[in-house]
Amino acid sequence: MPILTGGCHCGLVQYQLDTQLKHAAVCNCSICLKKGVVNHRVKTDQFQLTQGEEHLTDYLFNTKLIRHRFCSVCGIHLYILPVIDQGFVNVNLRTVSNPLPQWLPPVPPAGVSPQGVEWVLFDGAHWEEVAKAPAPLPASQPNTPLRKYQGGCHCGQVRFGLEARLDRATLCNCSLCAKKAAVLHRVAPEAFHLLSGADRLTDYRFATKTARHLFCSTCGIHAFNHPRINPDHVVVNLRCLDNPDPAWLPPPPVHGARTPGDPPGPDWIVFDGARWDGPGHPAPTAAGAGK
Repeated sequence: MPILTGGCHCGLVQYQLDTQLKHAAVCNCSICLKKGVVNHRVKTDQFQLTQGEEHLTDYLFNTKLIRHRFCSVCGIHLYILPVIDQGFVNVNLRTVSNPLPQWLPPVPPAGVSPQGVEWVLFDGAHWEEVAKAPAPLPASQPNTPLRKYQGGCHCGQVRFGLEARLDRATLCNCSLCAKKAAVLHRVAPEAFHLLSGADRLTDYRFATKTARHLFCSTCGIHAFNHPRINPDHVVVNLRCLDNPDPAWLPPPPVHGARTPGDPPGPDWIVFDGARWDGPGHPAPTAAGAGK
């Protein structure tokens, strides 16, 4: 089997993976929904952390049976260690070096969806060519009401308020967004209010050091950032809104095994983690997605 390599964004945490990528899993539990991870479960002897143990933060919640491990410098979630299933590791395929597109859920097409949300696919991997000048805020669709929303990280320490017309969502393929799977919506500074958790935010910067990628130092969730383009504005991760409308998020892949006529790719496990997400709900013993 080929040896795959991967790691966080800043490069301090690296791993090797000895596996054939025949399956991938997505989950709708409270933390996986915010992280947007794509899990691939392997045996512990197929996974090797090659550097960066000292830079990893473990986040545990609820039953404390799962260790969600993320880089304390850049906030990228790399893998999950389930205490209930100690012989396995759930690796986030978004953190594999140069992941093939078929290993990841499909991206919605650019344009207005049947639900009325305009999807923008921003080529952040080549942003020097597509972002020559600061971009104005996009015009809202005339029938979209201005509403107030709240959201935050997973542990609850970082909370924010937002006033916006959520008729547009942006996906970016830059090196960081590809790993953190954020669904972006940009607003003017006066429309955003940080309600709590300023002291819990870690500020990650790279390349030009202009953009401020902020994440909770406790749970590692990237709830919002200040972009290189119009750095005074705020880009909110729609995954982090309270009870986000499914129309604002990319649709999940189709559950089940591939058939002979399907394009290359893994068998997809769409795990309904929301059904056991909460106090008193025991975790399954062998879930493809983990938690």
